[in-house]
Amino acid sequence: MEDKIKKQKYKIIFSDLDKTLVINNHIPDFNLEAIKKARELGTKFVISTGRDFALVTSLLKELDILNKENEYTVCCSGSKIYENKDNKLIYIKYLNDDIVEEIFEFGKNYSDIFIIFDTLDGVYVYNEGKIDIKNEFGSYKYKKLESLKDMKDSKIIRIVFSCKNGPYLIKIQDEIKNKKLFENKADYFLTQNQFLEFNVKGVNKGEALKWLCEYLKIDINESIAIGDSFNDESMIKIAGLGACVKSADDEIKKISKYVCEKDYFEGSVKEVIEKFVIN
Repeated sequence: MEDKIKKQKYKIIFSDLDKTLVINNHIPDFNLEAIKKARELGTKFVISTGRDFALVTSLLKELDILNKENEYTVCCSGSKIYENKDNKLIYIKYLNDDIVEEIFEFGKNYSDIFIIFDTLDGVYVYNEGKIDIKNEFGSYKYKKLESLKDMKDSKIIRIVFSCKNGPYLIKIQDEIKNKKLFENKADYFLTQNQFLEFNVKGVNKGEALKWLCEYLKIDINESIAIGDSFNDESMIKIAGLGACVKSADDEIKKISKYVCEKDYFEGSVKEVIEKFVIN
């Protein structure tokens, strides 16, 4: 299998950030050097993240693709795609107003979480007292929310339930599954044992990978995706080569065509690039 994969020329790489590409919110030199070599060979490198664009600009700068034409970033776990030049939004999906209200009313039953609403007008937070946002997210800019009316006519891109208690979020996720809540209305997945994300049904990193490959006229078989968690599952499945870091969830390892020998802090992204792109 590995020899067959090696023979394929890969034109684009999609990489998750946390516990995949970055260490302490910086891209280590060994990954930067490997990415640079891949780009010199004509292979594009695309960050595919749960974060919004404003929270990845420093990393795009490290990659030397900030404000560059024909360079792209997937944000909000696939709900938004940007061309980096002038932060040009080329793809976006919004949650239906009815499902937004359903998710919000459901989330209010859990007092230990805070709820994040991503909109084009900025970020709104409900129950912010449950976390020291400044300490956790640095210069994260947001507006307080008491009711959905506070967002006026803002369209909601994504909703996130968050808390530090992973088992608590798993309990919430299990309740949604068991009661079949939001079925056929929204997709949801747990990331980093800290975030339970809700996206438009059928919108995820995998669909974003597919859309961008079609937009760039790149055969999906010529794509690589690498990640570690459940919001990476869709892109790992759909990519020509789906890879995961050594410490990825067991379920992610099962669906990956390649499991790295090294962990993210040792250079998983570098390993994949050297083995399959610049070998």
